[in-house]
Amino acid sequence: MSEWKPRVRPGLRWETLSLDAADGFLLSRIDGTTSVMGLSHLTGLPVAQVQEGLRRLRASGALDADPVGDAAGVTVPTRSPSPVDHRGAPSPLRSPPPSKPAPRPAPAQGAAADDDHDLFDGDDDELVLRAELAALAADDPSVEGDATVEGDAVPADPVRTHDAADDAADARDGDEHKDGDECEGEVAPDLEQSLEGDAETDHADDAEVGDDEEAAALEENNHRKLYETTLRPLPEDERTKLARTATGPTLLALCFDPVPVVIGGIFENPHCGFPHARLVARHHRTTHGLDDVLRRAELARDAQVQRYLLANPMLNDAHLKRVLSPKRLDVIYKVALSRDLPEKNRSKVRLILRSKWSTADGEARAHLVFSTEGRALTLLIGLPFDSQTTTLLCTRAYNSLILIQNLARFASTPPPILQHLMRQPLVKRTPHLRTLIAQHPNCPSDVKRKLREM
Repeated sequence: MSEWKPRVRPGLRWETLSLDAADGFLLSRIDGTTSVMGLSHLTGLPVAQVQEGLRRLRASGALDADPVGDAAGVTVPTRSPSPVDHRGAPSPLRSPPPSKPAPRPAPAQGAAADDDHDLFDGDDDELVLRAELAALAADDPSVEGDATVEGDAVPADPVRTHDAADDAADARDGDEHKDGDECEGEVAPDLEQSLEGDAETDHADDAEVGDDEEAAALEENNHRKLYETTLRPLPEDERTKLARTATGPTLLALCFDPVPVVIGGIFENPHCGFPHARLVARHHRTTHGLDDVLRRAELARDAQVQRYLLANPMLNDAHLKRVLSPKRLDVIYKVALSRDLPEKNRSKVRLILRSKWSTADGEARAHLVFSTEGRALTLLIGLPFDSQTTTLLCTRAYNSLILIQNLARFASTPPPILQHLMRQPLVKRTPHLRTLIAQHPNCPSDVKRKLREM
């Protein structure tokens, strides 16, 4: 029996089908010239799963009838067992190993994703991606081995224990040289240790994040192709009606529509979720369409939606304020330096940072200064320190050369902070820091006089 090459029924209207994400993905790969085995290699799914999907597509009327029989009877070439005896039968001494079930995704990473986004349970793209990765692992045993090696490489408890012991020893040695302020000496090792832990986690997840982004890019290209070839020729009214009722790949493909009315119809659809909001935030180029994204509060709180919105050149001042107003000063400062944003958006973010500095409390201002080692002061030129910020900065110990230099060069640094800096052991040991502080226009005269007498 010859091998079947499935073909899409001519004149098929996608919007009339009720397909899930997996069947829609398989249907988008059928071109009439690829066999069942070819579809298995193209999609990365096992042959049995491809045949099962073809049965469902035939039952829904999406495919032409098989000229040689049902899809279940299709003969698929299989790998010949090795070794074989002289009669051509498999040797009983070395039978092929039983197939392993597809491994489930790591529970720790899945739990973290659920904690970050509680509304991701209905993400169709994520389910398709997990199914493809599980199918790859079942078809190729080497994938499972690589995952085990990566999973074993993540824990680094002996290294962390050693680093913690070194930090504790450094803290004990530093206690002998403190000058009365113990808070800063206790906080610094904890901050350093937390940064190292974040770096280890980031390195462990680099490979998986890269694979996820590549798969997401392929899916995005497929949705764009579906829109350009099938949906774009339709009239605007028909696309708008379809946006309110469509599901699956069709609804995702409509997110590339440039007409704001169609985008509004997508967000009226009960099946609209995070994948659709992310596509619209990333690719739509009208302010009315972006208004529809921000109008849904549960979607506007998503981190990826906000990242795509901030990088969108059509984002206006009202949109920026709505996204950044709940953020802390240090987060807004990082956004103002991000190279993912166009320069127009970065300049607007700087203005929002200056405006929020004027209304923030002293603790938020002091945290911004210390967390950025004073680098944020370059974007706050001309803005003053209030009394609460000055008091908080005068109660801290300064062990950072960069922080002391940035405060000494900031024109609005008040005299009490300059006096406090002159009393720091690092400044007493460094002549050029004392000179830099003495040259500040707000430096008290008694500090300058003591410096000349030294």
